[in-house]
Parts: sequence; C-alpha cells; structure tokens
Amino acid sequence: MRRKLIEQVVYKGAMIQSFAATSSTAHVTTTVDRLGYLSAYVVAQAIGGTGADTQEFNFYVYDSSDNSTFAIYDSANATSSLAPSLTTASATGFNVDLAGANRYFRVYATVTGATTITATVSVAVILGDAAIEPAV
Repeated sequence: MRRKLIEQVVYKGAMIQSFAATSSTAHVTTTVDRLGYLSAYVVAQAIGGTGADTQEFNFYVYDSSDNSTFAIYDSANATSSLAPSLTTASATGFNVDLAGANRYFRVYATVTGATTITATVSVAVILGDAAIEPAV
C-alpha cells in the first residue's frame, strides 16, 4: 500500500517569495503541469514583518490549456485564505479537484488589509490521484 501511494503522488514546487510593502497586485507561482493527475493539495504559508499591521492573504487556482492565458478555475474548493500574525508564520492547505481543469495551473495570491510591511509567502503543490497507475 505504501509503495502505491508514493508512486501516485508527486511534489511540484511553486514559490511566491515576498510581497513588498504596499503591494496591491496579485503574485503568482510558477506553472504546474498536472498532466496525468486528477487532484492537488496546495499548501501556503505566510509570515508578516513587525508592527501592528493586519494582512490577509487569499489564494486562488487559475488554469490554462495553452500555458499562456490563465483564468480562475471554477471549483468549490480552489481557494483559501490565511492571516499571519506579525512574526509568527501561519499556514493553510486546501484540496483541489482537477478532474475538470485544464492541463496547466498556477496559484495566485492577493493581499488585503494593511500592506505597509513586507511579508514572505510560500506555496507548494502536491499532485495526487494519478490517472494511470504505474505498472506493478
């Protein structure tokens, strides 16, 4: 059983390094090619700087058929949010059903609330549910 799980799950690094102070535009991860996988688990972590500012980070999955034009992926669980507290990191994770998604996707992050401090945000993607099981 353990071997089967390892063969059906793959990690795809997707990183957002930092939100500069007063940033109001969405930040985006590298593209993930999901070919052969039907689901993903997205893990996001954020840590703020110092001060009394409050921030909330919102994460959205966008997909694309050609790896150039991305649109928000319409799935009930393809979003999540988190609010780090000053210098303490906060994390969130969410499952994404990719059965109806296009081949390529990215995770977009936006920030709301006070944006006067720099925050570091990281995102990782784990693909699962291999469409074709490896040979035994």
